[in-house]
Amino acid sequence: LYYWLHIGIPCTGWASMNQVNGGSRTQENPEGIGFLERERGANMQALYVVEICLALHAVGAFFSIENPVPSHFWICACFQNLKRMLDNHLYIVTFDQCAFKLMLPGAGPFEFCRKTTRIWTNLSELSRLERRCAGCCDFHQHVHAVGNVTIAGVRHSRAAAAGRYPVDLCQALVDLSLIHISEPTSQAETSYAVFVFARNHSTTPDSHLRIIAPS
Repeated sequence: LYYWLHIGIPCTGWASMNQVNGGSRTQENPEGIGFLERERGANMQALYVVEICLALHAVGAFFSIENPVPSHFWICACFQNLKRMLDNHLYIVTFDQCAFKLMLPGAGPFEFCRKTTRIWTNLSELSRLERRCAGCCDFHQHVHAVGNVTIAGVRHSRAAAAGRYPVDLCQALVDLSLIHISEPTSQAETSYAVFVFARNHSTTPDSHLRIIAPS
């Protein structure tokens, strides 16, 4: 069997808004100084994710991990260890989500959220996700994932909305994984299942794990 686990790490304890909200992480000390519960929890999460990725890689399975480019997640000690251990088996991919049509609540028809994002993976096909914004024009403007917007009496967080993958990105992830999985190697059988763990369009924990398999 082939296995692929995609992990979208919650940004709460890692990304720039953590610093805005009194976080203690810095470039010199990405783990923080340990006085915030959300940072301690995020540090434990990072250790767990690295453990999972190493276990998957050891048996010939695949993983991908996603977080915004500015996140301190990428420079914490356990992830630097993962990078050293995987060496040339690790692929680092950067893309702007506006290229996959990420839109926020209340945005106009040509307003997109850039959200420059990074993925670490041992699945080489995902390198094809690399895609950067060509720049703003009349048909492509950027909006920032900050603040809230009220639509039909309901308040929406732009930051929370930016954490949901656009449909085009979800489709690209699945399509690229299937390119590899449809070409069996000596490490695996021809039958397969793809396990995808992502923060896509759901808020219930059970629906975060999806199994995708061909008929």
